[in-house]
Amino acid sequence: MATYRADKSVVIVLSHIDPGLAGVNWLTTAHHTCGTMSFRWVKPQVPDDLLPYPQTSVVKAADVAEAISQL
Repeated sequence: MATYRADKSVVIVLSHIDPGLAGVNWLTTAHHTCGTMSFRWVKPQVPDDLLPYPQTSVVKAADVAEAISQL
């Protein structure tokens, strides 16, 4: 159900506020200040060694748009 970019990648922003950016998938922190996140692939159509791996970075909320533009 994610919104994909033209290159078939997905950008997910985990933030306490909605960045309001088109084509960006926003997940709210639900007022949590710490926690964990994991990804798993369900019934992938490619071998394990070809699965994409998430790349993460921490940026200030005010800098999200700029950080995404550099992806």
